[in-house]
Amino acid sequence: MVTPEGRVKILDFGLAKAFADEEVEPVPSSLSPTLTKGTALGAVLGTASYMSPEQARGKAVDKRTDVWAFGCCVYESVTGRKTFDGETVTDILAAVVKTEPDWAAVPTTLRRLLRRCLAKDPRRRLKDIADARLELEEPEETVVEPVLVRRSSLLPWILATASLMAATGLLVSRGAREDERVHRFQIAVPDFLRPDYSWSPDLSPDGERIVFTAIDESGRPTLWLRSFDALEVQKLPGTEGAQFPFWSPDSRRVGFFAESELRIVDLTGAPPRKLCDLVRFGRGGTWNDDGVILFSDGSGLTRVAETGGRTETVTEVDAAQRFHRWPAFLPDGEHFLFTAWSDVGEHSILVGSLSGEEPVHLLNAYSRVVYSDSHILYARNDALMAQPFDAGALELSGDPVSVVDGVASNEIGLAPFSLSANGVLAYGTLSGGRRLVRLDKVGKELKGHELEGALNQVRLSPDGKNAALQTVDRELADIWLLDRTRGVSERLSFDPGWDSSPVWSPDGRRIAYRTERGGGSIAVIDLDARETDVTKMLLGGRVRLGRQTGPPTDAF
Repeated sequence: MVTPEGRVKILDFGLAKAFADEEVEPVPSSLSPTLTKGTALGAVLGTASYMSPEQARGKAVDKRTDVWAFGCCVYESVTGRKTFDGETVTDILAAVVKTEPDWAAVPTTLRRLLRRCLAKDPRRRLKDIADARLELEEPEETVVEPVLVRRSSLLPWILATASLMAATGLLVSRGAREDERVHRFQIAVPDFLRPDYSWSPDLSPDGERIVFTAIDESGRPTLWLRSFDALEVQKLPGTEGAQFPFWSPDSRRVGFFAESELRIVDLTGAPPRKLCDLVRFGRGGTWNDDGVILFSDGSGLTRVAETGGRTETVTEVDAAQRFHRWPAFLPDGEHFLFTAWSDVGEHSILVGSLSGEEPVHLLNAYSRVVYSDSHILYARNDALMAQPFDAGALELSGDPVSVVDGVASNEIGLAPFSLSANGVLAYGTLSGGRRLVRLDKVGKELKGHELEGALNQVRLSPDGKNAALQTVDRELADIWLLDRTRGVSERLSFDPGWDSSPVWSPDGRRIAYRTERGGGSIAVIDLDARETDVTKMLLGGRVRLGRQTGPPTDAF
């Protein structure tokens, strides 16, 4: 304990050790790990979870054992769990000696310090606790510590993570074979580009390039390519209006959606080529070694040959589902992962097959999902999760682990991450949501009510006094009203699903929005009575709400 005057008080003398003039032979580690009396070097003293490896083995100890215990305490404080744990004392001591803590659970600003405190070899550990205090007072903003990893693990490309980046940044972690080091670097999107809502960086299977959609001065989303051996991004001509790109297995072509068509572009410079028309809109595609492209087209998943031609429905939504999206082939090229969007917010990840077998439910989440190295990777609550998956048996084989925090997601539930075939991981982050403020005509921020969080689709009332907007909380989205006159915000929709696209009536007394309730509906809220009328959506749900221009009417 440290007093306000900076004095240190030792509160548990039962664990203190007095050093004798002469060393004695180490004693077996079978001595009680909770022994409270003992003065000889070599006695096993202390609580098993906080013992250093040399202490657990009954060897001579010095102040570096205290550094280890300090590291254990800090780890437990910031992660909420024991650094080393087990059902019995023997299990705990074995973990102390043989295993490593879960470094992914540690905030990046503390990771280097704790690695140095918890080095199993005392020669590599911090020599004095004063060094730890210096690092705590001036923590690193970004932690980059190479570590030796084995290729057989899922973790080579996720062990080195960093703190949140700028709003449109990408973080890439390269995988490594045994005796190689993990490398982490950042790719900044040029200032003249900004991401649109389909911002979805996708790594080539060979891990050498990344393609993404962004908007330039023309105001239209376009495909941009960045090779890791180049300094500049490259615009892919003829890809104006592109959304949700995906790669061919040979890393030489890119598929994408534009103007209600599925197209591919060859990176040799040939113009894009149309493969087929879309029934509604594309939401993700995947390409196998046999030249089959599987893509989302409104409701279910559809297949088409890479040469174009006839399309074929592969999956159909059931009564509880709305869309199938973000397909990703498994290594056999026959089975694939995909996401099902539900009317009531219970979105799920499933595995299907080109032969039309009944899809198998894996877990509940709304995220794109990819497979690599006997694991699936998906996003949940702004964290990137890895979970063991048996691609042969088509079933989960272990519990999920959070490997990266602060992963962005957009208003349609797409988390921008991608994984190459050789273990390169890329993901985008956002800098802590958005803040809604008022500005005057010259751009000066006005005082008054503010709103922060995952805010989208802000729509001002006709008189400019209020605003309707969408807020996103995990896998649900609701419509809120910001009353600038009273300086309060109020939730308007309470559907257990995804509400979007608020729009005002010309008189400012009602708000209409789109809801997934009942398979897709238009809801209209009377702000005076706070009553909601829900009308079944027409045209198969393909409706974009917008206020009528021209003379005032009663129509939206």
